Amino acid sequence: MLDSTNKDNSSFIHNEIQSKRNKDSWRWNITRCFPAFQGGYNKHMELADTVAASRVMGVNRFVFYVESAGPAVLRMLKMLEKEGIAEVYPWNMHLYQGDLYYMAQFSAIQECLYRHLWSSRYLLFGDVDELFVPRKHLSLMPLIQPLFEQKPECGAFLFLHTTYNCRVATQSPPRNVDPSGFAIRHRLNSLTHVLREDKLWRPNDRSKPVLDPHKVSVGSVHVVGKMRTGFKQCTIQREDAFLHHYRCFGPLPPERQLHDPYLWQVGPAIIQQVKTFMEKYNNTVIEQYP
Repeated sequence: MLDSTNKDNSSFIHNEIQSKRNKDSWRWNITRCFPAFQGGYNKHMELADTVAASRVMGVNRFVFYVESAGPAVLRMLKMLEKEGIAEVYPWNMHLYQGDLYYMAQFSAIQECLYRHLWSSRYLLFGDVDELFVPRKHLSLMPLIQPLFEQKPECGAFLFLHTTYNCRVATQSPPRNVDPSGFAIRHRLNSLTHVLREDKLWRPNDRSKPVLDPHKVSVGSVHVVGKMRTGFKQCTIQREDAFLHHYRCFGPLPPERQLHDPYLWQVGPAIIQQVKTFMEKYNNTVIEQYP
């Protein structure tokens, strides 16, 4: 894990011609790219929850970049890599801490975009505390594929953003779901935080994209930086899907909160996936840390 034959990050970007392959032979339908972990990030259960929920909703591949991470997260990444569902790359930008967050994000977005230009049909870009959630389907492909097919002029679609408050006590998971106690004990954000703000933010404001990598020239954090000629950026309708962001903030007045346990429809599947991850995590050993 975290090894490369060439430590120069700029050399990771694949030349389009060298990496070209038959567009009909995609290795993965949906790949999800994460910004670089930094600051000794060590929330391994948050990571397990996000990957598990994303897997349940149809993401096939996960790409991680590590500037710095704690031992629990490195161990989790090693397990995901051994399972064949994740790629992990070192990402040492040699920047001042104040510049690191956004600069590391931009460069990792570009790297993931071009690395998977010919291997993944669609790419998702989001943080580890965010989930892309379809609201009319239980999986992302029945949402994403028709959007791109029905609107071929759209090279990317934005998921509108809303926030689920991790600081406010929320209602317990459904009592009739046998493994709900597991979600509470392990603090799975996707299932235990179901109070959200009552609005979705407008496009370009905290939104995150899904894109066809062949229609995008430059990626960015909340929007697409530059589309290829002839294509544009579009927005997913709020009733079809939106971005769940699990973060801590001050309590909102009751009239500005919504009780939204939508993900409990797939709660048992998420919990089972997390349990599988934890069993394999407990049997994973890392000889050395970068």
